[in-house]
Amino acid sequence: MRAARDNGARIARSRQQPCGHGFAIGYRIGDQHPQAVHDLHSSRLQYLGLASALRELCDKLAAQHHLMIELSMDCQVDRLPEPVELCMFRIAQEALSNVVKHSGGTTAFVKVALHGKTVSLCVADDGIGFDTSAAPDGIGLTSMRERLRIGWGELFIKSSSDTGTELLAEITLPTRKSAAAHP
Repeated sequence: MRAARDNGARIARSRQQPCGHGFAIGYRIGDQHPQAVHDLHSSRLQYLGLASALRELCDKLAAQHHLMIELSMDCQVDRLPEPVELCMFRIAQEALSNVVKHSGGTTAFVKVALHGKTVSLCVADDGIGFDTSAAPDGIGLTSMRERLRIGWGELFIKSSSDTGTELLAEITLPTRKSAAAHP
């Protein structure tokens, strides 16, 4: 009983100190790796939208990793609901990261399209591919699937050693009623 009371008092004291240790650690990480902190939040995505943020991402990765990345945006895709744009941007980040880390390819293709109420993001590469039935999902694919599950979407992957990998993420745009039900 006394241990629980002491622990409660310690928690209460830590709540009284705004930003305590977490702020100091975050600040040090930001000092040492400012680009990593910037990549966690894309102001370009927030203010200019998905097309601009994806263009910046593709250009940056192409330059850093000597890849050719072709981006195609359906002309109908203007601004999407913020949660949808964020979900698609994070999936594109992770998919392109996988291209860089695992594919061994020299070219990647990123396409965003709107078909009725469905937004699709396709990321494909000309790399070595992998056996989708034998390879367990890593943290990247798992996080993509979770993002889509929460956001009314699905993830499809096709891969083979002679054609590379194609990842397709689809999200059905929420109606106002369903958006209100999912914060």
